[in-house]
Amino acid sequence: MTSIEMDLPPKSNTHLGTITKISKLAFPLMLGSVAAAGLHILKTTVLTYAGETEALFTLSMIQPAFILMLAFLESLAITNQVFSSRTVPNKTFGDIPRATRIYSIMGLVLVAILAASFYGGSFAAEAIWPEGRGLMPQMALFVLSMAPFLLFEMRNGALRGLGFTGKALMPFAVLILVDLAVTWVGVHHFGLGFNAVLLGNIVGPLVALPIVMAMLRAKTKDGAHSDSEAFKKSVIGLSIGVAIPVFASMVASSVTAAIIFPALAGLGENTASSFFIIVRLRILFIIPAIAIGSAIAILINQLPENGANDEKRSVLQTGVTGVIGLYIIATAMLFTLRFGIV
Repeated sequence: MTSIEMDLPPKSNTHLGTITKISKLAFPLMLGSVAAAGLHILKTTVLTYAGETEALFTLSMIQPAFILMLAFLESLAITNQVFSSRTVPNKTFGDIPRATRIYSIMGLVLVAILAASFYGGSFAAEAIWPEGRGLMPQMALFVLSMAPFLLFEMRNGALRGLGFTGKALMPFAVLILVDLAVTWVGVHHFGLGFNAVLLGNIVGPLVALPIVMAMLRAKTKDGAHSDSEAFKKSVIGLSIGVAIPVFASMVASSVTAAIIFPALAGLGENTASSFFIIVRLRILFIIPAIAIGSAIAILINQLPENGANDEKRSVLQTGVTGVIGLYIIATAMLFTLRFGIV
């Protein structure tokens, strides 16, 4: 039995067993996502505590860039995570580094296109959004600063796909601590304002990247390789079947917030910054659904392609029913406690 097989949850055909397996995978995924979202809220707190109202306003107004970047990043990371999980039945772990490089290159190309679009859009913003003339280049810089995190998350997603969701949190913790420390020092000791946020975005992932790369290499270095045609088919198929739907769903869930930000700019810094906090809380609220959905995808893709249809159906039905029940309860609690939470 390999170390990967030992790290995976035990097989079970009962609903309780399925819920247990989903929970064991989803909870660490949820913690990582909550930690990432919480990091941005903490960075907002750092700016607020330091009285950096202009930097906070800038961070609030670049939400369209953050939403699009998050959608690109997570759609590719989840796709690589699913690809990684599909190597488990046949033990073709040697395919993972190659797929990770391909998805990383795709991500970097998208980052470059998105950043260039925002920078070029600054010249067209004068007519429809005069305030955006100065903010659009900031959006471009923010997107570029997230490129190291994209490289980190591609490899961290591959670890999660192999079932090492708990271990994948360790490099994530390093990233968060370094990012937050760099941002704090940049704001409080050097007065960098918004540039401190950008610096934290870059340094944190660059410090954690060698750690996650070493962890992934240790798990995949002795793995087998599938033939080139099967590998190509899998990469293309998952890009179409996973990356595009995930990207579309993430953009659709937040596009209204992105559209309304130019209108908020005219209402003053306090209003825009307050709405920014609400958007962050909204992102936190949808994280459990993303985590559980990722866990369901991992479990289904780890089952053999033939002869496991009943178990796949059980995982899907149990997982979806659980998500519906969870969000009925969570929505009721959020509505009841909404004033205290805000």
